[in-house]
Amino acid sequence: MIIDRERLLKILRLTESNHDGEAIAAMRMANKLIRSAGKTWEDVVSGFAARAPMSYGSPASSDYRTPPSKRRPKTEP
Repeated sequence: MIIDRERLLKILRLTESNHDGEAIAAMRMANKLIRSAGKTWEDVVSGFAARAPMSYGSPASSDYRTPPSKRRPKTEP
């Protein structure tokens, strides 16, 4: 079974809540969604990593999470 990526991401956003009960409930929902698909967190993480946009650079670069259009030009020392 395939995991609904958008639903999982929506649930994971709820884990950012300042209310511990909401955050824990969201993690339990995410775990249930993953288990119901017959997957593990390792499957999920490796699947998302394979879809990571290449235009954002590599983890070795200091600004790999910032879209190219939002990056500040680097100044020479």
